[in-house]
Amino acid sequence: MKLSSDDITSRCQTNNYVVMMYKLQQYNKEIISTVAIDMLLYSSSLNIQQH
Repeated sequence: MKLSSDDITSRCQTNNYVVMMYKLQQYNKEIISTVAIDMLLYSSSLNIQQH
């Protein structure tokens, strides 16, 4: 099986894309969890104020 330079380049680009998407997902998970925690804290503080 012979790999041309084009094959290698496209494969590298695909790998970079996958890595980028993975990093984005991790990043989004972190943001979503912090936002969710903020929302929980905010709503619980509202509940405390109402009583």
